Amino acid sequence: MKLLIEQRDEPLSCISESAGDGKKNMYLEGIYLQAGIRNANGRIYPPHIMEREVDKYRESHILKNKAFGETMHPQGPSINLDRVSHRCVSLIREGNNWIGKSIVADTPMGNIVKGLVECGGSLGVSSRALGSLREQNGVMMVQDDLSLRVAGDVVHDQSAPDAILRGIMESCDWIQDAVTGNWVMQEQIHETKKQLKKMSINEINEKKFMIFEHFLKSLNGGVSDYALNEGAPYYSLEASKARMAKEKTAREKKEAASASKKSDSAARAEHKANQSYRIARHIETEVGNHYPDSDGFEAIQHKLRKHEGIHPYDAIDHMNHAAKKHLGAKSFSDYVDQFHSDYAKDN
Repeated sequence: MKLLIEQRDEPLSCISESAGDGKKNMYLEGIYLQAGIRNANGRIYPPHIMEREVDKYRESHILKNKAFGETMHPQGPSINLDRVSHRCVSLIREGNNWIGKSIVADTPMGNIVKGLVECGGSLGVSSRALGSLREQNGVMMVQDDLSLRVAGDVVHDQSAPDAILRGIMESCDWIQDAVTGNWVMQEQIHETKKQLKKMSINEINEKKFMIFEHFLKSLNGGVSDYALNEGAPYYSLEASKARMAKEKTAREKKEAASASKKSDSAARAEHKANQSYRIARHIETEVGNHYPDSDGFEAIQHKLRKHEGIHPYDAIDHMNHAAKKHLGAKSFSDYVDQFHSDYAKDN
């Protein structure tokens, strides 16, 4: 299906109406859609097809307050909420014209529209639809598969860049994604398939989620950060390889940092175990040296501070741990009691 963009030369009229809260709302009114006559693009919309689509659009969008419009020519048939400037509130048929009325939104784009109107600017309207065409007697007839997507976008007088953009968008074929329901250019699908064919199985497995993420983003006319910064397609082979190399480097750094952290943790654990063993040897030596007049506590404290850097306040905790782990006692005092008992039995 083709994206059909129709821009009318008739300027929109501006209406100011008071709201219930005392504020005034700005409305834009004019001919949004036409049928039964050849338009400036050489197309004719059959009135019965247009009427059917307007009825559907009224039920699905206008009555549900979802009939949003944007400024200028968006990249595709879908609505981009960050560009919304107004909402269509009515679409009434008069002969083969459909008169639309839209309330200007209090959004960044809506405020631009208000500013242009207040300074005397002239604005027009442009509709978006999807459908196929067939040539008949030198004119392009819109076929029965027509689908009205946006009743009216706000545009200024057509300039060369707008004409070029419209030509590009209209030259593409659009198909509906069966999963998301969004419309996507076939060129995007073909380009993605072409790039996938150039990749190895390993590259596809590593990048499949990124490719899919970009594809979903492209459904709404999104542009990737890479495309904005580097001027290259997000899913191009060169871009993909560059991202893969960058991510590999980041992954290697992360793994190295993790390994270093594990190594430091293991070193600390080993130092603690060795220290505990040395404290146990200090306990054995000093308790034996000071028996029977003393248990050698102060001498052990002195050694721990001198050789292990342990403050005397913390010495008893380390001594209890070492006695339990290496000397078969419940604590340092328990070890001293056992030593005295064993010495008495042996002597």
